[in-house]
Amino acid sequence: MLHPVIPFNKKVVKLKPFTMQNALEFYYLGNDFKTIIKKLESFILTKGLNITEKLYSLFYLRDSCVGSMINTPYTVIDADTFLREFDEILDINKKVKVDNIEVEFDYPYNFSSTILDETEIIKSIKIDAETVYLNKLNKKDREALINSLPSDINEKLKLFVKENINNLCIDVPIKSEKLRLDYRSNTLVLFLKSIFSVVTPHSYREYIFSLSRRMHDINFLNNSTFVDIEDYLNLYIKENEESKNTGDQALDGF
Repeated sequence: MLHPVIPFNKKVVKLKPFTMQNALEFYYLGNDFKTIIKKLESFILTKGLNITEKLYSLFYLRDSCVGSMINTPYTVIDADTFLREFDEILDINKKVKVDNIEVEFDYPYNFSSTILDETEIIKSIKIDAETVYLNKLNKKDREALINSLPSDINEKLKLFVKENINNLCIDVPIKSEKLRLDYRSNTLVLFLKSIFSVVTPHSYREYIFSLSRRMHDINFLNNSTFVDIEDYLNLYIKENEESKNTGDQALDGF
């Protein structure tokens, strides 16, 4: 297990390692957003995190288990570039009240499966003395509660988003431009899927076939991280080169 400490609130998060088998699973994941989100969050064993905490955890997982260099359509970015974005996160929590209804706005808890879902900004709704946290509701009850809110709340939500538009995203510098990842958009989900999609069936077979000649336990290889697999392969290549130079027989498995 991995236990990163989130820098902006010192919270310790428990993560499941991302293995070679998981890397192959991402190739077959498809483009259904809910399926992708479920898969991404399956590696985060600590519950109740908001989206900034989840993002830090996933970038840490990518850095630790797959490697630091991330290929984007524009350039190659070091994972540390993303992790540094979370050194300090502003507190944007705000409560607004209309009549007997108090609504709390904050960073979203959930990744969005739609183009732009601003209702994810709503953290809790308090009516009279009863407080309901939206991340604890099922989809039907959540939608019913949101739809019952007065229109004035919606206007206050739009104003909150406008005031915090630069806090509800990550801006990663790429050469002379910036890559903007919006917390409210499903494009963030596709980006996260892409940084964990590091093998194809062909490259997976090449890794496993090459290493299985030296390490016969396929389950061990499948349960190793991508970083470990590349280390094993580099060591295997180095050993073979050294054995050729000394005239020894090529190394066999153990």
